[in-house]
Amino acid sequence: MKTILMLIVGLMLAGCGSMENEVRKSSTSDLLLRRSQLMYRLSMTRTSWGNRPFESNAYDDVKNDLKEKEAIERELARRHVAF
Repeated sequence: MKTILMLIVGLMLAGCGSMENEVRKSSTSDLLLRRSQLMYRLSMTRTSWGNRPFESNAYDDVKNDLKEKEAIERELARRHVAF
């Protein structure tokens, strides 16, 4: 049981920095394009009239998109790129 838990924790920790690594390896033009795509996607959020997610997983999608957008903006700021 302990080895299974350690395996699960290890897999969770292995995926923690993967988005940051992908962002750092991307070119500036790719980051600017992806940021524009995320801004459009977030502006067209799949919600109903009551501002509730249309789909059950829409909240998680928005949360993940916001995290990716923030990581991209941090990397662009680190590169001293105005956006």
